[in-house]
Amino acid sequence: MDGVIAFGGGSGFDVGKAVAFMSGQTLSIWDFEDVGDNWTKANHDKISPIIAVPQIRWHRI
Repeated sequence: MDGVIAFGGGSGFDVGKAVAFMSGQTLSIWDFEDVGDNWTKANHDKISPIIAVPQIRWHRI
């Protein structure tokens, strides 16, 4: 995977980050649970780059 483009707001960005993170990992996402040092199991060289494009809403007052 060359990279991930995430559109939207918080939830869209969170999904984009998860996809970018998991795209090259060999373990389940649950193996990286934020408990102890589980995050050290990640293969940092396999995390795809991410571009986040926020949704902008213009409201008339």
